[in-house]
Amino acid sequence: VDLAQNAFAEAMGAGAAFCPSAAVTAHRREVGREPRRANWIKGRWVDSPTGRWRLWADVEVGSYAVGIDPAYGTGNHASAVAVVDAGTKSLVAMMVDANITPADLAAVVADVCRGAVRDSVVAWEVNGPGQSLQRDFEAQRFHRVWKPRREGKTTHGIVDRVGWVSSESTKRLLLGNLSRAVQQGEVIVPCTGTLDEMLAYVLDGNGRVIPGRLRDESPGARENHGDRVIALALAWLAIDDAPVPGQEQDDYAPGTAGDLLRHREVFG
Repeated sequence: VDLAQNAFAEAMGAGAAFCPSAAVTAHRREVGREPRRANWIKGRWVDSPTGRWRLWADVEVGSYAVGIDPAYGTGNHASAVAVVDAGTKSLVAMMVDANITPADLAAVVADVCRGAVRDSVVAWEVNGPGQSLQRDFEAQRFHRVWKPRREGKTTHGIVDRVGWVSSESTKRLLLGNLSRAVQQGEVIVPCTGTLDEMLAYVLDGNGRVIPGRLRDESPGARENHGDRVIALALAWLAIDDAPVPGQEQDDYAPGTAGDLLRHREVFG
């Protein structure tokens, strides 16, 4: 750290690494591999060298958790979508796109979730561009979204909101859970880019978890990064709520009796 700060002026090395580098590097060496590139077109995967989706396995009938770190689609920062197989606990698909709006992102994810990953739950960061995603998914008539649960309370039911809210404490917990899962071999991450991003996360001088390359940027600029790691961490967060394959899903549209009576909580 001293060399990074004073000799080489490297932003990443100037902070204390958040993820265990030895474990992440070993995981990268053991399972990291190049993906297949494809687009989801009219209900099927179509291979393309420039496809927006990266696939590390055949995405078929099963149980999946989908995590989204959205951006505004202006080209400055990328939206990322990670799909984790709840059965194999493996990252099977990922999309990274800096030029897709939240509304279009919801349409793409909803289309894939209705076809390729029919039994799935979707979680996203609600800060910033994620604030509109609930309405965007409702416009797609897609309602299988993740809701947080009360922790440390006398009741542990699902709270009356959707998505994950980022703060210093929740981000530390989210990334800590993913880091532990990689270290203990609970999750398989073949995406070398995501693992490299994990290695770049550091604790800044105020104890906040940030990508190392952003250590010298303004707080506002830092908030707009995260991309693949946050998407994967959100998918891992929602993995326990992934539906059972073949089980009928109660997909209650807003305003219906099932929605008003909160049947998702009663029967879920």
